[in-house]
Amino acid sequence: MLRLIDADELPPQAAYAIPWRVDRSRLPDLEVHNVGTESLLSVVAQMSGDGWARPPTLVPSMHPGARMRFALRSQSEADTARIAVRWRRVDGEEYAWSFVCA
Repeated sequence: MLRLIDADELPPQAAYAIPWRVDRSRLPDLEVHNVGTESLLSVVAQMSGDGWARPPTLVPSMHPGARMRFALRSQSEADTARIAVRWRRVDGEEYAWSFVCA
Protein backbone atom coordinates (compact mmCIF):
# COMPACT_ATOMS: atom_id res chain seq x y z
CA MET A 1 0.00 0.00 0.00
CA LEU A 2 1.29 3.47 -0.87
CA ARG A 3 1.28 6.36 1.57
CA LEU A 4 2.53 9.91 1.57
CA ILE A 5 5.61 10.57 3.65
CA ASP A 6 6.80 13.70 5.37
CA ALA A 7 10.03 15.42 4.35
CA ASP A 8 11.67 14.38 7.64
CA GLU A 9 11.16 10.71 6.63
CA LEU A 10 13.29 11.06 3.49
CA PRO A 11 16.73 9.47 3.49
CA PRO A 12 19.51 11.97 4.26
CA GLN A 13 21.56 11.16 1.16
CA ALA A 14 20.95 12.37 -2.38
CA ALA A 15 19.97 9.95 -5.12
CA TYR A 16 22.77 8.16 -6.96
CA ALA A 17 23.30 9.74 -10.39
CA ILE A 18 23.54 7.24 -13.25
CA PRO A 19 27.18 7.45 -14.41
CA TRP A 20 26.58 6.67 -18.09
CA ARG A 21 26.34 8.74 -21.26
CA VAL A 22 25.43 7.14 -24.60
CA ASP A 23 27.10 8.37 -27.79
CA ARG A 24 24.94 7.55 -30.83
CA SER A 25 26.83 9.84 -33.25
CA ARG A 26 28.27 6.87 -35.20
CA LEU A 27 25.20 4.63 -35.49
CA PRO A 28 24.95 1.71 -36.09
CA ASP A 29 27.91 1.67 -33.69
CA LEU A 30 27.56 3.33 -30.29
CA GLU A 31 29.59 3.89 -27.15
CA VAL A 32 28.65 4.03 -23.49
CA HIS A 33 30.92 6.35 -21.47
CA ASN A 34 31.53 6.26 -17.71
CA VAL A 35 30.99 9.96 -16.97
CA GLY A 36 30.92 9.39 -13.21
CA THR A 37 33.64 10.14 -10.68
CA GLU A 38 34.28 6.57 -9.53
CA SER A 39 35.43 3.28 -11.01
CA LEU A 40 32.64 0.81 -11.74
CA LEU A 41 33.15 -2.92 -11.21
CA SER A 42 31.86 -6.06 -12.95
CA VAL A 43 30.18 -4.17 -15.78
CA VAL A 44 27.96 -6.43 -17.90
CA ALA A 45 25.79 -5.43 -20.87
CA GLN A 46 22.97 -7.39 -22.51
CA MET A 47 20.90 -6.57 -25.55
CA SER A 48 17.25 -7.46 -26.04
CA GLY A 49 14.87 -6.79 -28.92
CA ASP A 50 15.41 -6.79 -32.67
CA GLY A 51 18.88 -6.99 -34.16
CA TRP A 52 22.03 -7.90 -32.28
CA ALA A 53 25.05 -6.30 -30.67
CA ARG A 54 28.52 -7.53 -29.79
CA PRO A 55 29.42 -5.86 -26.50
CA PRO A 56 32.11 -7.15 -24.19
CA THR A 57 30.61 -9.90 -22.02
CA LEU A 58 32.20 -8.63 -18.81
CA VAL A 59 34.38 -5.64 -18.06
CA PRO A 60 36.05 -6.15 -14.65
CA SER A 61 36.53 -2.41 -14.05
CA MET A 62 35.66 0.82 -15.87
CA HIS A 63 37.45 3.90 -14.61
CA PRO A 64 36.00 7.42 -15.08
CA GLY A 65 36.24 8.31 -18.76
CA ALA A 66 36.33 4.66 -19.93
CA ARG A 67 34.15 3.60 -22.85
CA MET A 68 32.32 0.43 -23.85
CA ARG A 69 31.70 0.03 -27.60
CA PHE A 70 28.79 -1.74 -29.28
CA ALA A 71 28.46 -2.82 -32.91
CA LEU A 72 24.73 -2.87 -33.63
CA ARG A 73 23.36 -4.79 -36.58
CA SER A 74 19.75 -5.39 -37.61
CA GLN A 75 17.63 -6.63 -40.51
CA SER A 76 15.97 -3.26 -41.16
CA GLU A 77 16.12 0.37 -40.13
CA ALA A 78 12.87 -0.09 -38.18
CA ASP A 79 14.46 -2.57 -35.76
CA THR A 80 14.71 -1.44 -32.18
CA ALA A 81 16.73 -2.80 -29.33
CA ARG A 82 17.40 -2.09 -25.69
CA ILE A 83 20.72 -2.48 -23.90
CA ALA A 84 20.77 -3.14 -20.17
CA VAL A 85 23.96 -2.35 -18.27
CA ARG A 86 24.63 -3.81 -14.80
CA TRP A 87 27.52 -2.80 -12.54
CA ARG A 88 28.73 -2.69 -8.95
CA ARG A 89 30.05 0.29 -7.08
CA VAL A 90 33.12 -0.09 -4.89
CA ASP A 91 30.85 -0.31 -1.82
CA GLY A 92 29.33 -3.53 -3.29
CA GLU A 93 25.93 -2.08 -4.25
CA GLU A 94 24.66 -3.39 -7.60
CA TYR A 95 22.81 -1.22 -10.12
CA ALA A 96 21.14 -1.68 -13.52
CA TRP A 97 20.20 0.84 -16.20
CA SER A 98 18.81 0.39 -19.70
CA PHE A 99 18.41 2.52 -22.82
CA VAL A 100 16.99 2.26 -26.33
CA CYS A 101 19.69 1.95 -28.99
CA ALA A 102 18.21 4.01 -31.85
